[in-house]
Amino acid sequence: MKNLNTRTLRRIVETILCVDKISMDELKRRLRLDSDTVLYYLSVLRDFLGYESEKIFLKTGRVDLLENLLRGGTYVDLERIARCLSWQDFEELIKRFFREFGYRCVHRLRIPVNDRRVEIDIVAYRHNIVLLADAKRYVKTRVRVQLVYEYVEKIDQLCKCSLDTLLQRLYGLSERGEYYIYPVIITVHSCDSILINDVPIVPIYKLRDFLYNFYDNRSSYRCFVVYRF
Repeated sequence: MKNLNTRTLRRIVETILCVDKISMDELKRRLRLDSDTVLYYLSVLRDFLGYESEKIFLKTGRVDLLENLLRGGTYVDLERIARCLSWQDFEELIKRFFREFGYRCVHRLRIPVNDRRVEIDIVAYRHNIVLLADAKRYVKTRVRVQLVYEYVEKIDQLCKCSLDTLLQRLYGLSERGEYYIYPVIITVHSCDSILINDVPIVPIYKLRDFLYNFYDNRSSYRCFVVYRF
């Protein structure tokens, strides 16, 4: 059996993730690989792939394949691949990163605030730490300062007017006490600023590092400290 070359595996996976269907000949042509090599790596990925009319397609969710590779230690270009994901897949990938670090997640949470409904893309929480993540898949260049200020204002109003409603929606957060709520913006692309208005701007490919170092760095981040009596 051949030795598994992670670079070749990555290239094949990235190509398959970014198309709906692809023929064997097209895959060989794009990657400049011989038939035996392509067949070998497709056999490695057989649990995730299907075949129809001589074309290869992904029979599982894109995020399932990505998660499997990342957990196995295979590097993939998340910035490139995220451009090929739907917004649903992009948000699902974010949730799985949070869960990997022990956070519970609620998706598309809608909370009434001052006679209107505020939607948070992903609420991730662990103990008394609550991260309110805004997923910006469509931002093509950089996150605008105005966008961040508007998001901070939305979170501020939510904390002032609808804190109990928010916490009641989070399973397991029944205890009274002090809570720390952090707005976070997660993007597809890298950006010039790590912080805007003290809000972390996190490209998807850096989300793991952000979560790994979150407790060490959180004093630098905008935080709403709220009390539940």
